[in-house]
Amino acid sequence: AQAALQASHTEAQAALQASHAEAQAALQASRAETEGLKRERRDLLERANAARTLKTDNNRLKREADGLRAELSRAQDTSNATEAQSSASTADLQDALRSLESEVKGSRQMAATLKEDLGHAQVESERQKSEYYKELEAVRAEKDQLRLGMEGLQSSAVDERRFTAIDEERKELAVQLEITKRRLADFSRMKNENAVLQQQIGEADHLRAQVRELEQVVKALEAEGLARPETIAVPVPAPLTKIGGEDALQRLINGLADLDGMHAATLADHHGLPVAGIGDHTEDLAACSAYLTDVGDRAMQLLPLGSLQRVVVEGSNGATLTYCPITFEENTLSLATLTSGAGPRTAKMTEILRGAVGVLT
Repeated sequence: AQAALQASHTEAQAALQASHAEAQAALQASRAETEGLKRERRDLLERANAARTLKTDNNRLKREADGLRAELSRAQDTSNATEAQSSASTADLQDALRSLESEVKGSRQMAATLKEDLGHAQVESERQKSEYYKELEAVRAEKDQLRLGMEGLQSSAVDERRFTAIDEERKELAVQLEITKRRLADFSRMKNENAVLQQQIGEADHLRAQVRELEQVVKALEAEGLARPETIAVPVPAPLTKIGGEDALQRLINGLADLDGMHAATLADHHGLPVAGIGDHTEDLAACSAYLTDVGDRAMQLLPLGSLQRVVVEGSNGATLTYCPITFEENTLSLATLTSGAGPRTAKMTEILRGAVGVLT
């Protein structure tokens, strides 16, 4: 029995060891299979991540492609606009060149006219100069004859008729001398005009130089395609409208007629046209008003004078030109007077101007 028990125990141990070995082998196989499954799972996860990355990259590439298409469309629009602008700039440049060519032609014609006028003036000046010298020689000869005649009168007695003839000759000589003086004054005036013409020719040469410089600049701009001439609209002030009628303005200006020494007075608009006036020099005073308005504006640009209130011009004969302006609604109304002695007070002239503005507005 012990031997059988021992044998069964041995068999049981052998079976147990065999089953244990089988279990160990199965466990190792299961572990190996588990590791393989884990590796496959990791591979699948990596592939899934790669697929998601590829999808994200694909979407990003699609967005970039859409952006590139939009940029290409904008670039095409910009190119079309640039071509249109270049065409317009070329047309504007051609117009500017044509205008500049016409100005150059006008400047050249003006210079030619000035040269021709200067030539005529020089010829006329030389002619008058020669005539003046001839008349001067004749006057000197007649003066010598008169001097000889006077010496003859002093040395011997002459009859009354010869003395009368000599007196007539003296008077005629005085007249010729006066004519000669006038011609000499005309000669001086022609000389001054020649100087003015010379100055104008110099200005014309300067203008031609500026035109040549402008031509070079325009050619350079045309080569670069950058010329874009701009036109500046200059506002033109509207003329004065006589809403209140001429009678009211004339009554205002008639208030100056009773002042001492008053010869003429004129209300004028900014164009130098008389609106109302008294005396014989209304149009001349209106023209002087426009000129003094321009001079006053230039003086105020050069000097710190503020606004122009009054201008007084006194002549050597005691005559006085007095000018006062007033500005309203972008227009200028002026009052000018010509008097013997001092002109009207500023307060009086300002009162008349304000009344005229009230009538006109």
